[in-house]
Amino acid sequence: MNPPRVLCNRAVTDGIAIRRPVSVIDWPAARLIVTDGLEPGDVLVLDAAGVTDGQAVRVLVP
Repeated sequence: MNPPRVLCNRAVTDGIAIRRPVSVIDWPAARLIVTDGLEPGDVLVLDAAGVTDGQAVRVLVP
């Protein structure tokens, strides 16, 4: 298993995208394994291209 990598991605807090460092294993991969930086229930924007800090976003639940 590869050591964790830190990515700065966008998390969503109260409908607002916020840049947050997140540690992951085996990125890129078919499944994202987050080891640090998120709490249970947090939402991560996986494709954050074009998303800026403070931007209002809508979370869609499949």
